[in-house]
Amino acid sequence: MFDTPLTAREIGAIHFSRTRLAILAACSTLAFDGARVEGTSAIARSFLTAGVPTVIGSLWDVDDAGAAAFVVRLHERLARGLAPAAALRDVQREFIHDPARHDASVWAAFTVIGHP
Repeated sequence: MFDTPLTAREIGAIHFSRTRLAILAACSTLAFDGARVEGTSAIARSFLTAGVPTVIGSLWDVDDAGAAAFVVRLHERLARGLAPAAALRDVQREFIHDPARHDASVWAAFTVIGHP
């Protein structure tokens, strides 16, 4: 839809009338930065301001391979019709029960904000 990267300010100025969920899969996408924005990350706040009711992202830096596996599983649950919070919880439980394959620093990093 966009051919150049958007700033948080530009995202906040868009009205996403049909978008129900934004998944911010990069590292620390929901990390609080008190110097810039009160309460949540600038990028997450921008999506909420733009009309996206739910945002899922990570609170800290995570391993790329682990995050990729996590987000793929998350998308699978969402494609089956689970609500975002339920899908996130389901994948976190899967990762908790398989600690040999999934590091806790990955599954614990992701959270949902907005309307769950």
